Amino acid sequence: ETYDKPNLDTYSLCIATMLRNSTTRKKVEAMLQNLSDGHFDVVPDSKSMNRILQVFCYEYNQKDTLNFFQSMKDLTNSKQTDAFPDTISYGIMARMYAANNDKDSRQGIVNLLRDMEEAYSEGNITRLDPFVYDVCIQKHSKSNFYPDHAKAQEVLMNMIKKYDEGHLEEEPDVVLWNAVMTGFCNETKHNDVQSIT
Repeated sequence: ETYDKPNLDTYSLCIATMLRNSTTRKKVEAMLQNLSDGHFDVVPDSKSMNRILQVFCYEYNQKDTLNFFQSMKDLTNSKQTDAFPDTISYGIMARMYAANNDKDSRQGIVNLLRDMEEAYSEGNITRLDPFVYDVCIQKHSKSNFYPDHAKAQEVLMNMIKKYDEGHLEEEPDVVLWNAVMTGFCNETKHNDVQSIT
């Protein structure tokens, strides 16, 4: 291995740094495109793209972040690079949704969870991230919309099933059970509480 020219870490660090500066963000678009098109001597991998994805999640709005996340998937589909997003990518995206309290973020985490499970079933990722389930359950349990509480219960039951089948490394803890119960307790449909106790 030689160090006489920029490597993948060099490019991803430069891009991540430039993204944080409003005066250099436009240049990043060209760099990302050149990196994706193979105009550099390096090929993007999950680690480098996740570094950039983290910046999008913390510095940009959901729309821009989702666009970049989609570009990661497009690269995979075009076979220009190794398979990603990976499990870490889904965890990064889940943190973005966890930090937002609007209705779109609740639907967004549902879509992300579905996408992660599909990627796992297709063999594109090697493990499921329990944190994605956690965020989905917590966000829907705290909603003031009753169907969201039912969705939280549905995700919890699915999480238990995945764990029992050996697809999930962590068993749902009492915090998640309590979150679902609290959601139902805040409604008039108390029979739903009895259904999960």
